[in-house]
Amino acid sequence: MTILQEYFSECTKVEWYPLSFCMKYMSNGNTKQKRIYELVTYLEETFQIAEIGTHITKNQIYQALRYIDQDTLGSDLKNEFVLSVLKRLGVSVGHLKLIKKERGWSLDKDSTNQKQVC
Repeated sequence: MTILQEYFSECTKVEWYPLSFCMKYMSNGNTKQKRIYELVTYLEETFQIAEIGTHITKNQIYQALRYIDQDTLGSDLKNEFVLSVLKRLGVSVGHLKLIKKERGWSLDKDSTNQKQVC
């Protein structure tokens, strides 16, 4: 690690976690983390095997997960962990809806080696 840090002196060290670890961590966390866990679970169920072009409105998410207000949903959709899951699923966030624009990376949660911020 020291050699890598000397060679790449401008880089920062980042911790990496598998998605399953982050999901377990969030399911046992505080209220906000549990809410984000429920959102990610809902989005995965909706978009994991969906065809390209499938969309869901933010209002549908708001009602399905019983959000208190739309600002909370908006801030949760901007969460770094949620954005990384949406990217993995190939989903983009529009003004009023979420749209599947491309095929997702992998259906296997544990084999994805992307940065997860728990």
